[in-house]
Amino acid sequence: HRSLTERIIDFIPATGGHKSLENVLAAQPGVIKDPRTNLLYFSGSRPNEINYLVHGLFNISDPGKGGLSANIGVRTVEKINFVSSRYLVQYGPGGGGAVDIEPKVGSGKFKYELNDFFPGFELSRGFVLNSWTPRLNISGPLFSDRMRFFNGTNLDYSKNLIFELDKDKHTSVWNISNLSVLQITASPRNLITGGLLLNDLSAP
Repeated sequence: HRSLTERIIDFIPATGGHKSLENVLAAQPGVIKDPRTNLLYFSGSRPNEINYLVHGLFNISDPGKGGLSANIGVRTVEKINFVSSRYLVQYGPGGGGAVDIEPKVGSGKFKYELNDFFPGFELSRGFVLNSWTPRLNISGPLFSDRMRFFNGTNLDYSKNLIFELDKDKHTSVWNISNLSVLQITASPRNLITGGLLLNDLSAP
C-alpha cells in the first residue's frame, strides 16, 4: 500500500502535452502504459483487473476494457492510494489491486487556483489555436464554516491539424470535466460529504 499526496503529484512532470491522472499513474514504479490503447498495467495485471474508486466507495472503472470510465482532473485530486491485490473486501472485486482517488474538499478560507491558462498556437498554417488546458479550482466556506465547498473545472481542447487538408477540414476535440464537493460538519465526529462529477466530450 502506497500513496501519492498533492505535493508529490505536483512534482510529477507532464507528458503528452498536459498532466492527466493517467499520466501521473503511469509514472509510478511497476506501472506500464500501453501506447496504443492508453490503458495501464499494474505489476503485470490486466487493465480490467484494477478497480478505480473515489473515496473508496464509488467505482469508476470501465467494466469492459478496464481503466477509468470517467475523466477526473488531476488538479482536483488531494491524494491517490495504491492498494495491492491483497486488499480488503471494501474495494470490491479485482485481482490486480485498486486505485483509490481522494478528491479535494473545501477549506475554511475562500481561495482559487488557476493553472495552465495560456493556450498553445500553431504558426505553420497561420495563427491557429491548437491546444488549451486551463484548470480552475474554487473552494471555501458556504454560508458558515460548518459547510464547505470545492469546485474544480478542467478543460482539454486540441485541434488535429492535417497539413494536407484545408483549414476548415481540421477537427477539434473538447473534453470538459467538473467536480463539485460539498462537506458539512454535522458534529465534531461526523462529516457529511457529497460530490458530483460531470463529464462532456465533444469530438467529431
